Amino acid sequence: MSICIVGSGIIGLSTALAIQDKEPRAKVTLVAESFSPDVTSDVAAGYWRPYLLSDPRTDVLRRWGELTFQHIERLAYREPDTGALWQSGYEMRQDSVKEDFFWKDTVRNYRNISERELHNMGFSQFKSAIFYTTLALEGSIYLPRMLEQFKRNGGMLQHRRLENLDGIGGNYDAIGNCSGLGARHLINDTSVYPIRGQTIRVQAPHIKHFYVFGDDHYVLQNGTSIVLGGTHQDHDWDTSVRPADFDHIWNGNTKFLPALKTAKIIKQVTGLRPGRPTIRLEAESRAVCGKTKTVVH
Repeated sequence: MSICIVGSGIIGLSTALAIQDKEPRAKVTLVAESFSPDVTSDVAAGYWRPYLLSDPRTDVLRRWGELTFQHIERLAYREPDTGALWQSGYEMRQDSVKEDFFWKDTVRNYRNISERELHNMGFSQFKSAIFYTTLALEGSIYLPRMLEQFKRNGGMLQHRRLENLDGIGGNYDAIGNCSGLGARHLINDTSVYPIRGQTIRVQAPHIKHFYVFGDDHYVLQNGTSIVLGGTHQDHDWDTSVRPADFDHIWNGNTKFLPALKTAKIIKQVTGLRPGRPTIRLEAESRAVCGKTKTVVH
C-alpha cells in the first residue's frame, strides 16, 4: 500500500507516524511546502486545552480530545525527549458562572477555585477560576524528533508546494489531506480561514504554573521557555510581528502576574491557526489525476 500525506505540521506528521505504526509495510510519503522549524506547529505552545472551537459537537470533540490527551500522556511517560510534559495551573474567568467545561474529566485535578483563594492569590479582579493539570507538547521539539523517526521507519519526504491534489501524481492508494490553511487552494475549501496568533517567548524559571487570564492573555509553560499570549484575529493573514500586539500581550500579562516583569524576552513570533466552522475528519472519494482515490481530510 502506498499512501501520501500532504502537510508536515503536527497533524500531518502524527498521521504519517500513526499509519507507519498500524501498517508497517505501507509506503508513506510526506509532501509539504515547509517543514519544521517553519510551520505553525513550531510557533504554538502545544498546550492541551480545546480552544477557539465553534464546532457544536461536544461529544465528538471530547472523544477526539481524550485520544489526543492519551497520546501525549504516553509520550510524556515513555519518550520525554519528544517535548511532552505535564503542567498545572489556573484559568481565570471574568464571570461568576461555575459551569464546568466539557473536557473537565479529561484533564487531571480539575476543581473550582473559591473567591477567598482568588483573593489570597491576588486575583480578586476575576469573578471565578479553575485549577487543573494538563499536558503540553512542544512542537519545536516534537516535530524534528518525529520527522527523524518517520524517516527511520522508511518514510519519504517531498519538499514542494502543491497547487492541487493532481500535483502529487496518481500512484498512491490513498491520500491524507493535513494541509491546514493550504486546504483553501488545495481542495478549494473556502470555509478554512486563518486565526492569527502572536506570542512572546520568555525565560522565567520562577514561574511554576500556567495562567490563563480571561480570553486575551495567557502564560503557558513550555519545555524550553514560557509562552505569553496572545491574539486570536480571525481572517488576518499578516505574519509580521506587530508592536501594538506586543504591548497588549506584555502589558496585560505583567499586570495580572507582576512576577513576569523580570522575565527575559527571547523572541516574538506569529502563526496562522487554521480555523473552520467545524473540524473536518472524513473520507471522500475524489478524482486525482483521472483516478478515483480515497482522500481523508
